[in-house]
Amino acid sequence: MALEGMRVLEIPWPVITVVFAGAALVGLVAAVAPAFRAGRMNILTAIGTE
Repeated sequence: MALEGMRVLEIPWPVITVVFAGAALVGLVAAVAPAFRAGRMNILTAIGTE
């Protein structure tokens, strides 16, 4: 009676895995790209632009 008229949302494990891996990849690129650019910049130039 508790689930009468209600549907249970089912998400397959492969979908969860792909979404998690994609989010991890986007997060990694979002962290590494600015760090790589900052690592190539002159320290005094970086301080001057702040």
